[in-house]
Amino acid sequence: MTPYRLLLPMLMLAAAIQAAEGVVAYTPFALEIIQPHAGLDTRNRFYRAYPGLEYSVPVSAIGGVFPYRYALTAAPAGMTIDAATGVITWPSPAEGKVEVTLTVTDAAQAVQQVRWPITVTSEGWLFVDAAAAEGGTGTREAPFKTMLQVYGAKAREGKYSEAHKDRFVYVKEGTYLLDGWTPNGGDVQWTQRQPVVFLAYPGTRPKLDLTGSFLFADSTLDNFYLDGFDVGPMTAKFGFRLTGSSSDVTFWRTRFSDFAASTGSDNQSCIMACNGGDGKRWAILDCDFTRVHHGYGIIGYAVEKLLVGRSSFTEMDDPTGTSSLPVGPKVDCQRWVIRENRFARNAVQNVWLYYAHHEKSSNPYGEMEVAYNLIEAGDGPDAYALTIHQSGAPVELPSYIYRNTIIGRIHLFHYSPDYPAMSFRDNVLVGQPRKPDAKNAVVDNIGVTGPASAIVASGNLLFDAREGNLKPDGSLVKPVPGKGHVITTAKP
Repeated sequence: MTPYRLLLPMLMLAAAIQAAEGVVAYTPFALEIIQPHAGLDTRNRFYRAYPGLEYSVPVSAIGGVFPYRYALTAAPAGMTIDAATGVITWPSPAEGKVEVTLTVTDAAQAVQQVRWPITVTSEGWLFVDAAAAEGGTGTREAPFKTMLQVYGAKAREGKYSEAHKDRFVYVKEGTYLLDGWTPNGGDVQWTQRQPVVFLAYPGTRPKLDLTGSFLFADSTLDNFYLDGFDVGPMTAKFGFRLTGSSSDVTFWRTRFSDFAASTGSDNQSCIMACNGGDGKRWAILDCDFTRVHHGYGIIGYAVEKLLVGRSSFTEMDDPTGTSSLPVGPKVDCQRWVIRENRFARNAVQNVWLYYAHHEKSSNPYGEMEVAYNLIEAGDGPDAYALTIHQSGAPVELPSYIYRNTIIGRIHLFHYSPDYPAMSFRDNVLVGQPRKPDAKNAVVDNIGVTGPASAIVASGNLLFDAREGNLKPDGSLVKPVPGKGHVITTAKP
């Protein structure tokens, strides 16, 4: 394959910081809190609580030097925060309005702070309980029985109903179908007219059965929030398909399972940010994706600042093609942070940095951060732990891959000797070496589509672990003891 020669000049790489334990840590970009975000209102989950029902939300931060320490410097009585994970808990909010101030400090002592109000009110809520009697009105005392009552109607006019606009929905134990207007057979059309915040009632784990249907936001769906559900089976090619123009989106503590095999390359996925604009600040935290067949766990177009953290991806395969993988920022994605996740037994590509661009978006692709993950490729000819730059498009921004334990093959596409864009540092690489050939060299389980000169005599890929560039000194591939992933106590 003809090597792809990059046209842009070399960009400045991440700064290195000496941590207390004497290990060099890296900061690809400045520390930033992406959720909660200042300047929003009570349409956002962080800004509203129900009296007497636990308020629990996850803080999301990216950049700086991981790990972080989280602290509440101003908060109501009874509210606490997990200093290591950033999960805020307020067991019994009292009616009224309070302000919270949150501080995040990274390992290099950089600090960011955010302040936001919380309105505690019984107004603006709906309740759903599968065990409820028919005829409920959606109140806590007389809950709805079905999700169709939340949506409004199966007919076209249901899409335009504003009867429950901006309501938050508490869902109790039970199994629920996703019902609503389905113009194309399975895509339940969701807009800002319908509720967009769905919470498992404290102490329960409701099941959302997506047999034959999926949630499709064909317009911007800011503030979408799903917490505490089991989702599956998914038989209509998607779970949640939100336009990439949506901002402040959260999936938390949710399990996605049993995604049915299908055919064709339609971006089948549990969660999709589809092409449509430049959304910002997504968080997918503490979620599980398992038994996904011919589909992505997460795929994205045009979203900037998305955190995938503390999640697991297991038992994914593709019996009908090669369009499956756990995490795939595909087109115009920028500053996706894939951190503290576990990938195992996936007979597909696992982490996929595609590097494609579309004229509809102003985002350049790149500044991806893949760090502190355990990535274990499964069995099969299409199983790769990490795949980079398969699109072959010009690379404008670098990506940063460090402190991972990577078990299995890595494939870097469209390599050329002056390739400037990937910083690959302090990973532990585990795998059986293979002999290189001139067309598709594979050495130490690293594959390079490009010239044979991508491999030096020592058998190492032409990255440089000190500078982060691809240079001809072969300094990368040998394992670095003690510098791989640490899932629960990530230390720089």
